[in-house]
Amino acid sequence: MDLLFLQAAEAGNLDDFKRLYQADNTRLSLQDGKGRTAAHQAAARNQVDILRYIHDQNGDFNIRDNAGNTPIHVAVECDSYEAVDYLLSIPVDTSILNEKKQAPVHLATELNKVKSLRIMGKYRNIIDIQQGGEHGRTALHLAAIYDHEECARILHKTTKVDYITEFDACPRKPCNNGYYPIHEAAKNASSKTMEVFFQASTAKAKQINFYREEEKQN
Repeated sequence: MDLLFLQAAEAGNLDDFKRLYQADNTRLSLQDGKGRTAAHQAAARNQVDILRYIHDQNGDFNIRDNAGNTPIHVAVECDSYEAVDYLLSIPVDTSILNEKKQAPVHLATELNKVKSLRIMGKYRNIIDIQQGGEHGRTALHLAAIYDHEECARILHKTTKVDYITEFDACPRKPCNNGYYPIHEAAKNASSKTMEVFFQASTAKAKQINFYREEEKQN
């Protein structure tokens, strides 16, 4: 019966899921061989109705599987966009690091999950975009290392990205080794990300000059 409960979560069979839960309400904490709960399974398969029901029963969305991943980590990895959006709207804890020292925003950036990162941008007030992961690297460091241009544009505000999804990450936070994101881009020959950084710095310089001119006129 426990296996059927997890299968119902994965398949999105809400009626069966409710029936099995009501028969034993401890099943929400049940974990399979990978340490995944019903919330993980539903997140992986984008089963928002199941996630909503789990939330209504005060289920735990910050529980980790054997790899240290929470349901939102799994949703990001599996491109479960509606699940990502719903979990952030609750909201869940976005600062939890998995075994690879990745918060969900680090995972989205490293895997180049642009759409998930855009969704996260709508909830940027609950995401610490300057949080360090492995070696103290921020999401912007990872975008630079892997040359994920669009991720870098979303993370580091430029004029080419919709304001709603911009994080405006600071490019001047060093990792534990003392490197800024632009250093990582140079080290890894990440030419597309370097261009993003140059565009952002140029736009900022123009903005500063504009305000200086206005001050002179006033």
